[in-house]
Amino acid sequence: MNSIETIEYEGFKIEIVLDEHPSESPREYDNLGTIYTPPMRRHKIADKEESGEWISAYIQRGDVVALPVYMIDHSGIALSTSSFGDPWDSGQIGYIAVTREKANRDYGRRVNRRTIEKHLRSEIEVYSAYVQGEVYGYRVFSPEGEETDSCWGYIGTGGMKCAIEDAKSIIRHYNKEDREVARMERECFAL
Repeated sequence: MNSIETIEYEGFKIEIVLDEHPSESPREYDNLGTIYTPPMRRHKIADKEESGEWISAYIQRGDVVALPVYMIDHSGIALSTSSFGDPWDSGQIGYIAVTREKANRDYGRRVNRRTIEKHLRSEIEVYSAYVQGEVYGYRVFSPEGEETDSCWGYIGTGGMKCAIEDAKSIIRHYNKEDREVARMERECFAL
């Protein structure tokens, strides 16, 4: 494991590491939208593969909010809800869609189209980072060099920032415990 970044924090060392074997795809989470594509030979991007006719009819229903999903495949894959502008290596592969009923149920209230579309865009951004291999973990090392904690599965640039903050939180917890033990020792063993 090669560390991408090393941070010294309150006497501990944090290593941010590329998660080369992420345990699950973000499409296995409880997502708001479903990605629909026609059957694809080279890539399995869809949550559900359907015929182009079925997808077209589904997204035209009045109760469905849908965004196009584009893919570029040129020395790696990236996904977006807007065109990459490359007519040779990219194009629309399907849609990410949700019924208004499911969106309202998942949010626990009535939500507007703009909010739903923002959420669907975010799901595609996270999935794109995942398929590009932007999945990270952290390892925390004590001042003595012993690995004391680790966690994996942080996706994208935002995920890397969360990994760093989570690692710092763990260190603050360790340092608080150490201070508490030292205080108790002073109180209990004071002469």
